[in-house]
Amino acid sequence: FDGYFSAGGVYSMTVPMNQQEYGWPKNSADTVVRRMDQPYVIVQTQSENGSFCSNRVPRFDSDVPGNLCRLSEIPGATHDNLPGLVEYYKNDPKLNDSGIHPSYHGVHDYPNDFPYDYPMNAAFHQLFRWIEDGAAPIHAPRLELDAKGDALTDAFGNARGGVRTAFVDVPTC
Repeated sequence: FDGYFSAGGVYSMTVPMNQQEYGWPKNSADTVVRRMDQPYVIVQTQSENGSFCSNRVPRFDSDVPGNLCRLSEIPGATHDNLPGLVEYYKNDPKLNDSGIHPSYHGVHDYPNDFPYDYPMNAAFHQLFRWIEDGAAPIHAPRLELDAKGDALTDAFGNARGGVRTAFVDVPTC
């Protein structure tokens, strides 16, 4: 592979690779990729860093050979959103044939419709540039965390810091 893209990785909930490891206590820090010879771009949403505890297993940008990495964190975005969780798959004949019908089962009346595809697409484009031209992506600002590692939030509940979008900084609804 020429490069790797991780979108919405949940380190705290990674399933063991080998069946004999089920039931063993695991350290979520063991699930973090620490060596990568090819460019590796990671995009995390606010929910991976919050309720999924990925902020407890920090990953840092690096340009060191053998550890080429960039991390972007998107405030306001959730692990799954309405367009990606339900709408994208609703007419997929393979899913319909299998009897799987994507649906929302959250605690709120409606799923988050935050359009995280824009920053995701930008990060994917940066990975291609890094592979093809050797132009490493810029270092993105990280989410602001308190002493316990939880995201500091604004008046709307969106994490402060991270890769800002107009949907967070100038909301219309």
